[in-house]
Amino acid sequence: TQSTWGGLEILRVEMKDIKLAPNLQRALVAEAEASRNAKAQAIRNEGEHKAAAMLSLASEVLDQSPMSVQLRYLQTLTQISGTKNKTVILPLPPILAEKAAQSLANVLAS
Repeated sequence: TQSTWGGLEILRVEMKDIKLAPNLQRALVAEAEASRNAKAQAIRNEGEHKAAAMLSLASEVLDQSPMSVQLRYLQTLTQISGTKNKTVILPLPPILAEKAAQSLANVLAS
């Protein structure tokens, strides 16, 4: 906006080299950091929500086909074999675990 002052018409005011008090600088930095942290937390929360939804969907797919669980197990073993780890703990394959549980149930029942 234009204004007049002492018979002069002022068209533009420009401010250069503004010095802020140190406590005001700290307050502005703290506010900016808090804003960045809040945005980062929101992004993390959204990622966790999407990951949970994908895990839920994956569990439904795996539940429909027991063989797909076995295939996923074999894929995991393939991925592990490519690493430089010296110790790998292998869980009992799901199919073998079911057979062992059935055999144990039969032994206990008789």
